[in-house]
Amino acid sequence: YIGFFEAKMNDSNELLVLASVDDPNIPSTVDRVLMRVDLDGSGNLVSETAVLKEGDVAPGAGGETITDFGTGPHEFAINRSGDIMYAVDLTGGSSTHGVYLNSTPLALQGTPSPVPGRNWTVLSSPEMDLNNAGEYVFSGTIDGPAGSNLLIVKNGAKFRQQGDTLPAIGGSFVFLNFGTGPLWISNSGEVLWFGLWDDPDGDLDTGLFIDDQLIVQEGSTTIGGLVVDQLFGIQDGYALSPNGRYVLFEATLEDGSNGAFLLDRADLGSGYCVGATNSTGGGATLVATGSDDLADENVTLLAEGLPSGVSGLFFFGPNQIQTIFGDGFRCVGGATTRVQPSLMASGSGLATRTLNFSAPYASSLAPGSVNFQLWYRDPTGPGGSGFNTSAGLEITFQ
Repeated sequence: YIGFFEAKMNDSNELLVLASVDDPNIPSTVDRVLMRVDLDGSGNLVSETAVLKEGDVAPGAGGETITDFGTGPHEFAINRSGDIMYAVDLTGGSSTHGVYLNSTPLALQGTPSPVPGRNWTVLSSPEMDLNNAGEYVFSGTIDGPAGSNLLIVKNGAKFRQQGDTLPAIGGSFVFLNFGTGPLWISNSGEVLWFGLWDDPDGDLDTGLFIDDQLIVQEGSTTIGGLVVDQLFGIQDGYALSPNGRYVLFEATLEDGSNGAFLLDRADLGSGYCVGATNSTGGGATLVATGSDDLADENVTLLAEGLPSGVSGLFFFGPNQIQTIFGDGFRCVGGATTRVQPSLMASGSGLATRTLNFSAPYASSLAPGSVNFQLWYRDPTGPGGSGFNTSAGLEITFQ
């Protein structure tokens, strides 16, 4: 090893390290390698494996070899399953680049983009992220008319393009660029991104977005009674927690003070009842993010504190109760409706479900108070019944 650029760690005790080495089999004096490092539960080194290195043939690139990797902090990623995402430079020259998921090219310069009739032109320094469900997001530049060249891709499809608009920015303005900052995708598939649009009022033309929702806006959002004067669409300007609940961002306020600020998105609804003790030694909580306006069709439920990998099911109903149910309490009464399909908790005890407003169960959602809860299996729970429930959450829909 000569030096290291970045390292990413998942919650399966794996590191993905971008390093420089002095491999005598490669003609150059400084050689790049993408290294997977496995650790045991105590953090001790188990093995190191070179996934790809400078001089290797790039998969699916017509025999071209790798000359370098993207070395920025947001140009590679690893998820819990050990899937990796990364950017490469190829022997076609410094202008030939690619974005890969494991050994599959997601984008290669000169090949078709998700926008019909338009090819990738620049994939150097792409921003990217990969979640534990295998969903991904990345950025690049495509050919064609100026003003619509910048593209963000999610799971192989166009997510956002320069020149697009959104109701959140008025529907008449269009996006000029997406800054130089990162892209983040939560484990429930929500994307955090930065946008600059053509509002003639330069104090109101930038913001942070979760999917289509504008969550922090320059010149509008207030913190402690002070208006946000500047947001930073730069390399480390903002971040999203894996469960999608927290957004951390840098901003300057109208009094000139600069700092890092935490936005807790779990401000939808109010908790009630109790999540009884489960096999983790604690109880399961339930919060929600999104909008209480049914027309927005934007609600994500997040249960935390679950045993690792257990199956569960969200359900809802009109009444609040508290009666013994398994090892816990049933907190929802009346005619209950299940949110299909069932789900599995992550290795860190998180379960999320974004409500599908085109699903049959959505016809039971109506303006007024709706109470939600998670019912989950817990084979080694303290009560011996094999299942438990989260705390309850009441959302009053408009």
